[in-house]
Amino acid sequence: MQRNLRMLSGKVLMDRVAQNPHYLRDPDVQTAEDQTTELMDRWHGRGRLGYSISPRLALTCTEDMLTMVARLHRQQPDLWIQTHGAENPEEIKRVLDIYRAQDPSYRSYIDIYDRFGLLTDKIAVRALRAHRRH
Repeated sequence: MQRNLRMLSGKVLMDRVAQNPHYLRDPDVQTAEDQTTELMDRWHGRGRLGYSISPRLALTCTEDMLTMVARLHRQQPDLWIQTHGAENPEEIKRVLDIYRAQDPSYRSYIDIYDRFGLLTDKIAVRALRAHRRH
């Protein structure tokens, strides 16, 4: 029996050393980009399958990783972006401590995604953000 299911999926991206065990994190941004591009080319738009570029959350991604995510989306704007954000006050504090150590002007957790170009109008219609409770 055929159900015509639609699916969005993608490789989880994480490269921040202090936040990720070595066996889960990407070895470097270029390797993550190469693997992501290969998966995008293989699966995106195949039947009802869509590819989602998936930075796990700002806490587990470096600035270079988030920059790469935005660049891939600009190159292929019909892709989705899925990420996590603002689940609880402790997470928010940790994320802001890390990013504000480099640039104290970050206003909020979501501002981090905005500054990396991950919250533009074109992306908003193709973005999935988990939790966002606080």
